[in-house]
Order: sequence, then C-alpha cells, then structure tokens
Amino acid sequence: MVVTDVALSDVAEGMIPDETVDLGEGAPAIRESHALDDAGLRELQTRAEAGELDQLQGRLRIQKTIPFAPFIGVGVFLTIIVKGPLHALLR
Repeated sequence: MVVTDVALSDVAEGMIPDETVDLGEGAPAIRESHALDDAGLRELQTRAEAGELDQLQGRLRIQKTIPFAPFIGVGVFLTIIVKGPLHALLR
C-alpha cells in the first residue's frame, strides 16, 4: 500500500487516513482505513487550527488508492484479442 504525508490544510473528504487520530474529548476518533466524511474533516481541521493536534505536526498520513478500472480494461481487451480466457492460450 502506498502512503503519503498530506498537510492538514490539504486533507479532503474521502481520503483514507493511515493512522488513527484521537480528536480528544467530545469527538469520535478518526479511524485508520475509514474514509473521512465531511463532519470528521471539519472536526479535524477545526482542532488542528486550534492547535489541539500538535502530535500530527501539521501532517496526516494518507493511503493512496490505486484505480482498478484500467486493470479491468486491460483484462477485457486481452480477452477480446485472444477470443476467450487467457489461460487457454497458456496451456
């Protein structure tokens, strides 16, 4: 899995954190491997601006997703070219 550090000001809705962030009392933690929703993103940015998340040092580790559509497209293309399952050619 590819992970990158993103500035808290650049974190957007739908990004997937690679670490669990405790937002303190009164707010649910932002959990690892769960996409950020609008409410979680606002809470994260509000607390970061207030200086409550110094442990993050202004950055959050984000998982990069890999688009799967190109891989499916290549598979369909190969299936059309060989006129059937690819494993049949390899026998």
